[in-house]
Amino acid sequence: MKSHCTTVIVICFLGITACGGNYDGKKTIRNNSSHPLKVLIYKRFPVEIARAFSIQPQGEAVVESFTGGKSSPYYGNGKGCGSNGLDSTVIEVIDNNQLEVAKDLNSTDNWAFSKESNARGVDTECRATITDADIVPKSN
Repeated sequence: MKSHCTTVIVICFLGITACGGNYDGKKTIRNNSSHPLKVLIYKRFPVEIARAFSIQPQGEAVVESFTGGKSSPYYGNGKGCGSNGLDSTVIEVIDNNQLEVAKDLNSTDNWAFSKESNARGVDTECRATITDADIVPKSN
């Protein structure tokens, strides 16, 4: 009888956790500027480029994504939008080496956080948008 009760409890627990919603997250950079951009993402240890890609004007790219978390939103309600688990993110202007992107994507303040509940669970997104106003002449 005792093992039957244990089995029922385990089945109920598995059923409850299986029916719980997933937390899916993504981090997106949108390029609303008139310049193509190169994004360099550095790892913490060893400090080296983990990923590099370009984003054309009026385009966007998903920097990282997370699917299937059960415990809580991946980006911690927006607090993890900056350099979450990474050393740093650097953005370069491809078509003009006299310009630089002034917006610091390592700061949570420069990301917009959104969260949407749906039948599957909760979708979260951190989104940074680069515009022509964010691109300035390099300081020497």
